Amino acid sequence: MNMPEGYGTRLARTLTMSPDPAIYTSGETWQDERRQVFAASWQYVGDARSLARTGDHLTASFAGYRVLVVRQSDGGLKAFHNICRHRAAPIVEADGYARSAVLTCPYHRWAYGLDGGLRTTPEFGDVAGFRCEDHGLLPVHVEDWRGHVFVHLGDSPESLEGALTDLPGLVGERPLERCELFDSWYVDFDANWKFTWRTMSRVITCLRFTPPSMPNWNQAPS
Repeated sequence: MNMPEGYGTRLARTLTMSPDPAIYTSGETWQDERRQVFAASWQYVGDARSLARTGDHLTASFAGYRVLVVRQSDGGLKAFHNICRHRAAPIVEADGYARSAVLTCPYHRWAYGLDGGLRTTPEFGDVAGFRCEDHGLLPVHVEDWRGHVFVHLGDSPESLEGALTDLPGLVGERPLERCELFDSWYVDFDANWKFTWRTMSRVITCLRFTPPSMPNWNQAPS
């Protein structure tokens, strides 16, 4: 992965001393991270079991990107940038799960099939050289790993199994496929993503706030 010049040095300092404020406050750094971190790696977006029927879809947002994942008639999944090809309005405005027979942009009612192909362009008129088949939704890579949906915005992503590294081994034979989504919620942090991630992932933080009675998640179920 090609990181912006100086990024690695600035980030490395955070392991041994107070962080360089630039990695948290620089707009240029954030744009580099959007392209070279979030858009260039697999991102978890939702629960495949909630996409059981043809036309079920989920929309998700991360790092300023919006994606739309749709269950196809053949049982597979397809994913697209959640952006209309006409005026770049979102096809589905709110993140979450829903079901549609046709994907219709609320702005000028351009309608797309579940496969992302452009079907109708109301009141667009006859434009020389314009063909619906040339203006379908822009696709993104999508994979279903044991009931969990991941997307990748890059052109040639590494395999999802490779990106998950040791996670499949840690999960083992636990029945992820039988799990059902019980609830979900969103929390907006008024902070840079690295600060939030670092705080939530530090073991000392977990030990400070996790009740002693909570069982070890890595223990096999009895």
